[in-house]
Amino acid sequence: MILETAGISFSYGSHRVLADVNLQLKPGMTAIIGPNAAGKSTLLKCLSGLLRPEGEVRLDGIALSSLKYEQLTQQVSFLPQDFSTTAVLTVYEAVLLGRVHQLGWRVSDDDTRIVNQLLNEMKLSDVADRFLNELSGGQRQLVALAQSLAREPAVLLLDEPTSNLDLRRQYEVCNLIRRLTDSRGISTALAVHDLNLAARYADWVYVIQDGKMCCAGEPKSVLTESLIADVYGVETLVTYSQEARPVITVLGPVTIESAESESGQGAGNDV
Repeated sequence: MILETAGISFSYGSHRVLADVNLQLKPGMTAIIGPNAAGKSTLLKCLSGLLRPEGEVRLDGIALSSLKYEQLTQQVSFLPQDFSTTAVLTVYEAVLLGRVHQLGWRVSDDDTRIVNQLLNEMKLSDVADRFLNELSGGQRQLVALAQSLAREPAVLLLDEPTSNLDLRRQYEVCNLIRRLTDSRGISTALAVHDLNLAARYADWVYVIQDGKMCCAGEPKSVLTESLIADVYGVETLVTYSQEARPVITVLGPVTIESAESESGQGAGNDV
């Protein structure tokens, strides 16, 4: 499925957060990057239907506003950055809730298989009977991701899905998301701060700054030293892996001399 926007804008009161944003999510992994408060989380909420922006968000050509809640949540799954709940649930029960649109009068063998498979892949099987309030922040984040994947959505929207995870678990989870995205044909979007995760796993990168899309393209065309300096204000060294994906090393804040040397160099495609 393809999820796309047509010039959407959004404001909280008088504060404009998004302005005339055009974006298309197709099967594969898309990274949405940008500084703090650029509008990434608000954009994902608009894409999920949680917020109603000016302009239109369409799922395979159908406006989200015309879909019933049940239709939308069966196709689009959104994992917010802050997963917290007061519900008294075990890990197993929380992941099983992701199957709620499939559940009838009983839990099917298929439901059980999918939940157990995700618990195993997330390395949560050992804590399946523990309550959510007994887990660490990172473990709760993994439970939330497993719940989102249990829905078997066509579109998966993830807001900083690795923010509470240690380095090894970040790459394990991203490898899992990449594999499931490919095997299930999911249109996956991740809002991330770690540019190396975006470079390593994304097929396409959108850069958002001050609520506007300023650049889009493949990682190697977008994640350049000049663009990173313009957007983040840091000097970097960008090298390339054997797979021709950017590897980014931060050197320090941009200086006047480096800013002048980078002037006039473009990156990616203007949006």
